[in-house]
Amino acid sequence: MANAIKYNTSAETLALKSGNFWIGTGDVGKGPTSSTGYYNGITPPNGGYTIYLNKATGGPSIYTCANDSELISLTNQIAGTSYTTRSECITYFNGQSDKIVLNVDYGALRTSNLSLCVDAGFTATINDSSTITDLTSNQYVFNYEGTVTNTTSNNGSLYLNSGRIYRDSLSWYGNYTISFWVKMSSTQSGYFYTESFRGSGGCARIYSYMNSNGTFTYQVWDNSSYSAGMGGTKSCSTTTNVQDGNWHQITCVWSNGSSNQSRGVYVFVDGVQEGYTDMIGNDGSYSSMHLGGVTGCLGTYAFTCYLGPIVQYNNVALSSDDILKLYNAYSSRY
Repeated sequence: MANAIKYNTSAETLALKSGNFWIGTGDVGKGPTSSTGYYNGITPPNGGYTIYLNKATGGPSIYTCANDSELISLTNQIAGTSYTTRSECITYFNGQSDKIVLNVDYGALRTSNLSLCVDAGFTATINDSSTITDLTSNQYVFNYEGTVTNTTSNNGSLYLNSGRIYRDSLSWYGNYTISFWVKMSSTQSGYFYTESFRGSGGCARIYSYMNSNGTFTYQVWDNSSYSAGMGGTKSCSTTTNVQDGNWHQITCVWSNGSSNQSRGVYVFVDGVQEGYTDMIGNDGSYSSMHLGGVTGCLGTYAFTCYLGPIVQYNNVALSSDDILKLYNAYSSRY
């Protein structure tokens, strides 16, 4: 189903954002146009693109391109340029607030409580050689360390070649859910996903790692469990080898029992729960968030892998049904 599209310089809710365009993902109704301002979009051709140009009334002007060659030709007409590559065209549109180019219909992603959505495979995502910006209204920016590039292979992704990405952690307390698609280039081990201090002290709330047997361990420190005499370190691991050279969606849930899941830490692979450990969970975000490695109090790690969509829901532990829906929102791409 084609995404609904709206141009608005003010904030919208329950939609993704690129420039001043808002993209309805199908999980929340956006009609009728007379009351919402959203217009029906057009599905990009397979291997092609849909371009939206804002105009004063009547919704955006819409054009489709069957392939890269048509995209280059039409972009040059719109921009008055002489581009010769797809990359130049995408960069041009990402620099415009009143124009947007889409390469796929975005899946039925749950947008309520969505705090972060990073997707290098979606042409509306703004990124350059050193950063990538998320698609929520928060517009969070992740920084690159090591070698990180945007590739169109593997359905569009970030390629980390001994690289990692990071930003300040996203504020949450008591509950959160994070999900990321990953394709490992080989079996590697070390800290892969953390919320941790980038200096020599203070250390970590989240210190999750890839294992030498191919599995992934979601590991956390919970002060409330420690204070209750249960020990502060809590972890659970996948049973699936997530480093088998295939794409996998890893989903981690922290719950204090007040939001959809019983208290504890959970790990899911491809929409299915594989690990759980009890904890109290009355604790919250900490320092900097890292994916693909870490630097600071935990040491220095960088991985070689592909990263697909990354989404986070703050202050919400998604239900098992919602986690399966989150997997299905992207699975056709991977």
